[in-house]
Parts: sequence; C-alpha cells; structure tokens
Amino acid sequence: SLLGLRANGAALLEYLAVLGDRRSGGLGTILLDASTLYARDRGASHFLMELEAPDESGDAKRRLRFYARNGCAPVSWLDPYVIPDLSDPARSIDMILYARSLDDRADRYDPRELLTELYQRAYGQAGDAHLPELLDRVTDD
Repeated sequence: SLLGLRANGAALLEYLAVLGDRRSGGLGTILLDASTLYARDRGASHFLMELEAPDESGDAKRRLRFYARNGCAPVSWLDPYVIPDLSDPARSIDMILYARSLDDRADRYDPRELLTELYQRAYGQAGDAHLPELLDRVTDD
C-alpha cells in the first residue's frame, strides 16, 4: 500500500512482498515499477521505503539488494532511521529509509517536514516520543 505525504510530494511504500516461491522472476520489479508510476501519476516527486536493517538471516540484505537494483538508495541525510515499535511505543525499531527519485523535483523537499508528516500520518501518537530525536539526527547532505 502507498501513503501519500502531501507537504513534500512524497509517497511511502508501506508494504511490498512476493511469496517465496514466486521470487526471482521479476514480479517484485513489476510491482515496484507499477507502484512508482501510480505515485508519480498522482504528483509524487519521490518514493520512500522503510527497510529493515540487515540481520543475520540474510532476508533484509536480499531486500536491500532488490531495492538497489531497482534504482533505490538510502537517504544521505539520516542514519540511523528508526520507527516506533507499535506493540511497545517506548521502544524503536532500527530501519533504513530508502528513496527513489521520480522526477527532477526530488531534491527539493525538506527532510524535517517529510519526517514529521511521515511520523504523524503513519505512526500517530506512537511516533511522538521518537520524532524529536530523529529530527535532531537529520544532516544537511
């Protein structure tokens, strides 16, 4: 599913999955391309994904390679990125924020506004405790 972020012309891909026995056949790329076209047709200038930080299992590393092959890269202005653990809002989950440019406007957004809207719309109250710390870590890259 996609979450549109109005203030910054961004779209957040909330979830994309392909069943294990259907992987490596190009279906994930087709779904990602269709999602980015859908977002761009609705005015998005950039496409965001929250990806799990790599772990020992290799699944997260495989996902990172998939997104890199498809023109996505970690944002340069924030590391580390965390999201609230919705089962325990006092805790956070380490993630990596990836982006894919959809047009030449993609470098014209304010990262702090983008994060604020993302946290308010995607996480609501659960994000409140984590947002100030996250905004403090944004660099001017």
